[in-house]
Amino acid sequence: MFEGKNSFLEFRASVEKISSAVLTEKLNTLLKEGIVSKVTSPKNASKFLYLLTEKGIELVPIMVELLTWGSSYNPDGGPKSLLDQIKQNKKKAINGLQDKLRSERHSYLENPIASF
Repeated sequence: MFEGKNSFLEFRASVEKISSAVLTEKLNTLLKEGIVSKVTSPKNASKFLYLLTEKGIELVPIMVELLTWGSSYNPDGGPKSLLDQIKQNKKKAINGLQDKLRSERHSYLENPIASF
């Protein structure tokens, strides 16, 4: 979601190569725990989007720490632009990510077709 991916197909196409069954299970767990919400896309009524809830957005500092740690073990190094921002000013990068995610959530929820 840090990279603007919100749909099942976008997650499925990620470099992580997660299987559909595992992705479905993980998304359902995140929904159940209140980390993400599932909404109908305002552009395509047959497409669902997964958005971080406020609870999920509060996890951004932890995710940034995991991303930073993991990038040293990732052969690709991780998302370079985001990692550069974190290295320059971690607190500013975290606040920027949280603001972006809140804004994105607000824009989708402003005119939803339906929410679940």
